[in-house]
Amino acid sequence: MIIEMIEMTLMKFLFRVEKKYFRAMKKDRFNRLLFFVFAVGRWNI
Repeated sequence: MIIEMIEMTLMKFLFRVEKKYFRAMKKDRFNRLLFFVFAVGRWNI
């Protein structure tokens, strides 16, 4: 499924970003969670 491929790509991208910018983004954990829910939710509509 295309949607599943997009979600897997998004997960891999977010995982890389989180590894790279973990210290900087630690403070924005809640905002990142909201963004993730929003981004995934868009594909599920």
